[in-house]
Amino acid sequence: AGQQQIIANLCALLAGGRIATSIPLYQTYFWGQPPRLIPISPNLLPGDAISPQPFLVAAFANRLFPSLIQALLAVQKALPQMEVVWLGNETTGARDKAVAAALRCRFTGVLPLEALAAEMQAASLMLLPLELDKQGRGGISLKSGTLSAALGMGKPVVATAGDMTETERLVHGKVLHLVTNNTTEAWQQAIHRLLSDEAYAAQLSEGATAFYQEHLTWEKTAAEVGSLTPFPSPQERGAPR
Repeated sequence: AGQQQIIANLCALLAGGRIATSIPLYQTYFWGQPPRLIPISPNLLPGDAISPQPFLVAAFANRLFPSLIQALLAVQKALPQMEVVWLGNETTGARDKAVAAALRCRFTGVLPLEALAAEMQAASLMLLPLELDKQGRGGISLKSGTLSAALGMGKPVVATAGDMTETERLVHGKVLHLVTNNTTEAWQQAIHRLLSDEAYAAQLSEGATAFYQEHLTWEKTAAEVGSLTPFPSPQERGAPR
């Protein structure tokens, strides 16, 4: 039955692609014990201290979702001082050109890791939208090195929640702000609140730093990995060679 389940999951994966980003799906690959979900430490570490620029919002250029674009346009209309930095290349697509023309924004292009970290540090708010399928599969999770980096820099983060999101640890309103529906209205409300409510932004910044220090430093994750019990060898299981 277990083998049949794996085959079925692999067929579904080949057919649907994004359903692979699902913790319930991952858990079907384990027998007899629940999986240990170990967070990933940052893939970017902060460099020299850089003070964040007020009303500067950072997002990745490969996540120019229509709902996010419309939300940013609406927020910038209400808060004209807001600026957007897209981390990554501007493509030649018409959508990117329209964004650049309508929003006060810039694209960084491909950057060395140190420069990319500096761009993130300079932002006052980090946006991490992720697509979800119709069943709500996907979303931000502790397997995201980008999320770990943003939390390690003490950034208020707005991210998409799905079935990958460990909400018992990534607590909404404490560690980050979770958007459960990728609508223009949801993103607009979240971004506007974080830019206009200094107390809430400070609360998430403090929560991000505390969470990083408790769970996401390389020392913490190295200890977690080091404590894993290895699977027994065939000889230890008494299986034939």
